[in-house]
Amino acid sequence: MAEESVKKRGWVKNAAIIFLSILLVLTFFSNTILNRSLPEVAVEYAQPGTITAKIRGTGTVSANESYQVTLNGQTREVRSVAVQAGDAVAPGDLLFTLADTESEELKAAQNQLEELQYQYREAVIDGSSADYAAENRKIEQAQAELNEALAERADNEVSESALFAAEEEVHDLTQEVAEYQREIEAAGGSSVTSSQLLSAQRAIEDKEAEIQANMDALTAAETRYANEWSSLRSEARARMAAAGESGDAKLRGYLAQVASEWDREGAEGSEGYMTVYTTITGYLDAADALDLELARLEEDYHDLVDEYEESAEVNELNERLLRAQSDLADAQAEYEDLKAKRTAWSTANEAVKTAQATLDDLVFSLSEQQKEDGKTTAKHDLSLERLRGQIADAQEEVARLQADSVDATITAPVGGIVTAVNITAGNTTSGSDPLAVIEVPDMGYSLSFAVTNEQASKVKVGDMAEVSNYYWGGNIQAQLVAIRNDPEQPGRGRLLQFALSGEVETGSSLTLSVGQQSAEYSSVVPNSALRSDSNGDFILTVTSKQTPLGTRYTATRVDVQVLATDDTRSAISGAALTGWDYVITTATKPVEPGMLVRLVEN
Repeated sequence: MAEESVKKRGWVKNAAIIFLSILLVLTFFSNTILNRSLPEVAVEYAQPGTITAKIRGTGTVSANESYQVTLNGQTREVRSVAVQAGDAVAPGDLLFTLADTESEELKAAQNQLEELQYQYREAVIDGSSADYAAENRKIEQAQAELNEALAERADNEVSESALFAAEEEVHDLTQEVAEYQREIEAAGGSSVTSSQLLSAQRAIEDKEAEIQANMDALTAAETRYANEWSSLRSEARARMAAAGESGDAKLRGYLAQVASEWDREGAEGSEGYMTVYTTITGYLDAADALDLELARLEEDYHDLVDEYEESAEVNELNERLLRAQSDLADAQAEYEDLKAKRTAWSTANEAVKTAQATLDDLVFSLSEQQKEDGKTTAKHDLSLERLRGQIADAQEEVARLQADSVDATITAPVGGIVTAVNITAGNTTSGSDPLAVIEVPDMGYSLSFAVTNEQASKVKVGDMAEVSNYYWGGNIQAQLVAIRNDPEQPGRGRLLQFALSGEVETGSSLTLSVGQQSAEYSSVVPNSALRSDSNGDFILTVTSKQTPLGTRYTATRVDVQVLATDDTRSAISGAALTGWDYVITTATKPVEPGMLVRLVEN
């Protein structure tokens, strides 16, 4: 039992020693452990200094002038769009191609006018009697002439888009023909075409047929004059052998000699030996000549084949050129036909106007005559008067729409940059909405932002501003051109407006700084020391306190007012500032007021 009691006391003693050792270690190192867990902060003194005040603001660049391309309230279908946002255009450049010449609104107004005119004529004629038969016949004749002119106009109606498309086709094919011609010239100029090869082959075939015909004629002659020709050759060869001579030319001479002698001597022959001689030798000579011609044609053909095989690319270009030239001829014919129809339509349209005016005058005269003769009622006169007023209004509407109408092509009215294209091909315009927006760079760009009245008092019109956030762009100049009241902060704020020049783009966001006034302030801190929350601007200062474990540092909030600022430092004031305060500028962890911190070593 005694031994067991001794063992228990030994265990308690050892535990106590270990506990006291750990406590001693923690006591000695507690300060170090605590410091390692605290945020490490960098500090600077708030001290007097000079601030070159600059006012900063951010705004969006806008063009001083932009042009909206519209159709003056008329609805049209867009056939093609020739530009996209960002394109530079000059006055007269093509923007859009429209499908038809007349808008839906203009067609509707013309139909309404024609309907009213018809109602008016119908009302006048219905109110007439047999006493006005002559006038009615004139009206019927005028109506017939109008109908004929309308039919002629309808037969020759050509839309502006069709005429434009035909003109574009001619232009494109003309360009294509010129391009093929340039390519052929660059590839070596002239070449052999397949049609030339075919022509040369046919010439050989024709010559072969001519040779065969001559051979057939020679065979027939030799058959016909077999005896005479055999006798002539035998005698000629005998005389040539006796003379010791040889050769075809000598044989030919002896043949002629024998034939001539025998004819003088009256030797027997069917048609005379000289006739036999000249006939057969004529075919023989022709055969020799034809063989030479055939040989030349075959040689030429083989040369053409060699050249054709060596210039396949040019041959292909030539064939394409021929097709393009054929297509161009067809397109030109189509275009000329459309222009002729367009001219005929214009003539018929003038005839329609003339016939319409004549008919309207006759109808009006008849209605006035009926009124003078007392053949109409007050109600009928009132109805005609109302129709005349409606017709006048309809005529004014047609004239207005015709004056505002545009052709099948819409071109740029000004030079500039296309900033928006609001419609695509195949869609219909709404009439009033802009099809495109063109900004005019020559008129310049501007930017504005809001400032306080105090800030506005530190700058003046004419001050140059610096662009601080446009590192990726080109050089930009900004000048303050106006200081206006801010409508969103009446009496409390102003708007600074700047004129911009250089490489700017509409819609880009720029930050400007303006103002060069310098002043001395009693308390200046780095910009990194400034903080803000819903209660306003403040800084964190460091206060110290001695403890048994060493000096402890605490972050303390000090509310301030920012008086001025530049790129790196700010001037501040505040009731709690004591002068030469130790201000936290950066920290390794987020620091809140009241937190313990540790200072950066050294």
